[in-house]
Amino acid sequence: MTKNDSSIEKYIYPTGLALLALLVFKYIFNPQIDINGDNCYYYAFASALAAGEGYVDVAGEPSALFPPGYPLLMTPLRFITDSVVAQKVMNLLFLFGAVMLLYFSLLAVEVKRFISFVACAAVLVTPHLLEFSTMMMSEASCVLFIALSLWAYLRVCSVMQGTKALPWRSPWLWVFLFSVAYSFLIRTQAVVLFIAFFAALLVVRRFKLAALLVVVFATCWSPWALRNAALELGQSRYVSQIDFSNIWGNLEMLVVQAIPESVIPFVSVQYKTQPSLLLYVLAVSMFIVVIYGFLKLKNLRVVLPLLLLGNIAIVSIMNTPSSYRYMIIVLPFITAGLVVGLWNLISLVATRLLKRSIGSWVMLLLFVPLLFTASDKSKHTIFGLHKNAADGYPITLKNFIAMGDAVAKYPDAKIVASRKPELLYVHSGVRGKRLKEEKTNVAILNHMLDENIDYLVLENMGFKYTYDVLYPFVQQHSDFFELLKYTNQPTSILLKFKKKEAAQWLKSNGHRW
Repeated sequence: MTKNDSSIEKYIYPTGLALLALLVFKYIFNPQIDINGDNCYYYAFASALAAGEGYVDVAGEPSALFPPGYPLLMTPLRFITDSVVAQKVMNLLFLFGAVMLLYFSLLAVEVKRFISFVACAAVLVTPHLLEFSTMMMSEASCVLFIALSLWAYLRVCSVMQGTKALPWRSPWLWVFLFSVAYSFLIRTQAVVLFIAFFAALLVVRRFKLAALLVVVFATCWSPWALRNAALELGQSRYVSQIDFSNIWGNLEMLVVQAIPESVIPFVSVQYKTQPSLLLYVLAVSMFIVVIYGFLKLKNLRVVLPLLLLGNIAIVSIMNTPSSYRYMIIVLPFITAGLVVGLWNLISLVATRLLKRSIGSWVMLLLFVPLLFTASDKSKHTIFGLHKNAADGYPITLKNFIAMGDAVAKYPDAKIVASRKPELLYVHSGVRGKRLKEEKTNVAILNHMLDENIDYLVLENMGFKYTYDVLYPFVQQHSDFFELLKYTNQPTSILLKFKKKEAAQWLKSNGHRW
């Protein structure tokens, strides 16, 4: 290869990744808000921060539901616009930034340019990663900071080569330390990154850097912990999910089902059924190849296996491991490890058995199965993501959102009770709460008064409590509600709650209010 060819190579692969990202992102982009709820809370926190209201939820109350890292990243854009689409585009830019950092990290540990390109191209067509990156969810930003941590760490290793002295003047040292700490403020689960780096630094005997990492990590985490303690908001919700009763079952699910399904789009997994022997063989083989690939990555050969194993370990002790949900933040690195491992195995077999080298172009065959994956509505393929984006909201959800738009027109609208208050908040800006599932009419009335509910939205989205309890409750106490808006087929109802009448009725009948 000529020197000029090498110079062209430096630009052609990053350009190829940029073009691939543009095509894929455009193809699967969904401009609508995801109905899972969490993405709405992130938007609400960012909106509150931008408005100077502090870190408060959709009800305007201080919250520790999610750590503040991702909402803080959303806040500057929220100053400029209330556009959900803009936030989603920023999320995809986070993912692209992470992919480019991964590409240059692979080059830094002497992976061939073309193999680095293939690995990162494979990341860009990973359906589950794309699914979460096109929402307003924290996964893409967390992946970005993990990738930044790895890249900065490699730069620090380069500066520290041959010495144990800390490069205090190197900006990469502080980028590395901050990135590791901030990833934890984006997702609590990312504590595994801190643990992986701390352990890796001990293994390579960089004790001063390990100690400094602990100091910076604690410094970044402390304000959040002190704030929650001062407001008596309790600990992370994930701590309450720790459960050691089904570790082996969770490990089996993660290794045998979640990882293969997430990394290889054409592998179909049914989580409620026992994995087949073929799936076991595929999963274990793939896991070994990934670890083998990690071990070929020089200065990352310790931290990446620890990152993967730590993530599996921490998710396996949760009582709701949620299939592939908590593997998203390590998916790009698993994919890279798989590609690098496969290439090294292919090269090894070719030179040992065939007595010849083989062109790295053969790795493009990895993408052939993508052309034949099912194009149903499943989010497990990029074709499925495209179809889901094109379909839009179901009519039940459209009618529900219309109730929020209606109540936003009333100047006295303060707190609206609904099944999905976070969704109404993003669409119409009205504060809201979800009603506690009380069983008796008296308990429901007391709860609504305690929560200072002004309006109530009843919907037809399939929630059992709405059908079995709330509809009969409103019918029996219709004198406490004023009908403001009604849609049929399917039904959605907006009601104004007459608090004075309800309180007087409770008192006159010997109840608390």
